[in-house]
Amino acid sequence: MNSMQLSKSQKNKLVERRTALRKKVREGFITAHKVISEYEHSYKQFVDDDTPRLFLNFLADAEASYLLLSNHVSIATHSVNFWRNYMGRYGAELRREEFMPLFDGLMVL
Repeated sequence: MNSMQLSKSQKNKLVERRTALRKKVREGFITAHKVISEYEHSYKQFVDDDTPRLFLNFLADAEASYLLLSNHVSIATHSVNFWRNYMGRYGAELRREEFMPLFDGLMVL
């Protein structure tokens, strides 16, 4: 994509969309990390301190935690595959016409 071909408003829109995509990815990582940390903490309490309450609470909500984690892992995996597909087809020759659908696709995931 040649930035010289973009107007100032197009560049601004692209930067805003990039910022939104970064925020979305960051929030997904933070959410997944919280679930994993909660699991690790509750399991540690159970094993090290012989206090099963937190771990039992985690297990009681395991279905929701699993769905949340699998959703974020799936989004990350699809994003990488989507990116690789585009890079495999266009590589360094990726132009604005191909970039925008790639960007849109990543935003949808």
